[in-house]
Amino acid sequence: MDGGSDGHGRALWADWLIRLRRPAIALGLLLLGAGSTYLLVPPTIVADQAVQVKPADLIESVEREAQPMPSVLGLNRDVAQTVLTDAGLAGANVAFVDSPAAGPVGMVISQKPAAGTASVDQIELTVSVPAPTPDVLGRPMQDVRSQLEQLGAVVEIVPQFTPSVPKNQVVDVNPKPGEIMPTVVSLVVGDPGDALTLASVNEVDRDDCGTVDSATVNANSIGKSVECKPGSSASYVEYSLSRQSAAMEATVGTDDRGGSGPAHVVVLGDGRELAVADVWLGQSVPIRADLNGVVRLRIEATTTDSKQAPTVVLGDARLLGLREGLDAIAAQ
Repeated sequence: MDGGSDGHGRALWADWLIRLRRPAIALGLLLLGAGSTYLLVPPTIVADQAVQVKPADLIESVEREAQPMPSVLGLNRDVAQTVLTDAGLAGANVAFVDSPAAGPVGMVISQKPAAGTASVDQIELTVSVPAPTPDVLGRPMQDVRSQLEQLGAVVEIVPQFTPSVPKNQVVDVNPKPGEIMPTVVSLVVGDPGDALTLASVNEVDRDDCGTVDSATVNANSIGKSVECKPGSSASYVEYSLSRQSAAMEATVGTDDRGGSGPAHVVVLGDGRELAVADVWLGQSVPIRADLNGVVRLRIEATTTDSKQAPTVVLGDARLLGLREGLDAIAAQ
């Protein structure tokens, strides 16, 4: 019984050793094969098969077939040269030509040949240099605009109410003549503008002032007008202009059918005195007030004789300015 058990145990042990040896033997054979291969055929570098790198080969390897002419407009001179090289045009003959132009200097403003041209041998790049503002005052806007745009400027037109000059005549330029031009150049051009009857404008505040369809001043019949009736205190009327009017013109007098006393008229713009007039029966005076930049217009009338208080008339009172500005006032 004991002998059989021992024999069975030795059989199991022998079987286990055999199983353990099989992977070890396989691994050993693999290692042996690899070692034999290394010994029998060692790694070698054959001289005539080695890759030799020369500087000339590196230069040649980066050279590319020439591409069509690229667009370099608006690029800095040095950047444009790099773009040409990258396009395989380093061997082309490149000539740079200076030309006065508005805006940044050293920029390519024209090129020959045009972008997309193939087989390029000669290249001409026109590069911007500082350009002084020409003397354009008194000239027609269209002629000046064309001249400045040919110099690469973006032209900004600024209308200005200027009754004394022809419409669209250049009255100012920024920058001034002789100064170096930036990209944007402003042209101030004259505009005789238009007129808006003051009596047609809505008041924002008033006291003993209003509009009438007709009046008689100094024996002259006047149409729709603004009238004020001062007494022991001043009469007044106010209008909102929102800086849209350039001037006001009117003929100030007293109504022939009213009191015969004197009147003192003051035109105020944002609290500043702009024009005054002293009138009485049978006498009238023209007034003009500069309204540039004025937000609120106020007209006051007073008298020193309340018993003979006159009716003050602003005949043919009108606001002057650019049409779009007057339209904005009328729409309020």
